[in-house]
Amino acid sequence: MHNPDARRREQASIAEPGVATTSATQEFRDYMALSPAEKIELKIAEQMKKETELQSLAALNAHTQGSALSAKLTVQLAANGQDAENRQRKTPLA
Repeated sequence: MHNPDARRREQASIAEPGVATTSATQEFRDYMALSPAEKIELKIAEQMKKETELQSLAALNAHTQGSALSAKLTVQLAANGQDAENRQRKTPLA
């Protein structure tokens, strides 16, 4: 089978003679040479990578906040316990 995009891809990936290309220029040419299906696959892969990163950050954040929350609750419980103890001392026994 003949690939109709082959010629376009070949032209897009070849730089003009005597012209130095930057990596960004070459990346752009490579991207433009992709077929629509390849661009969709690339976009899906990028989205999956972002989702994975966000899930990792969320898990790390939950772990970090969990430790901070635990410490905060410990301080609050200690303070509440101290308050209850102080109230008992002030209350006369019948």
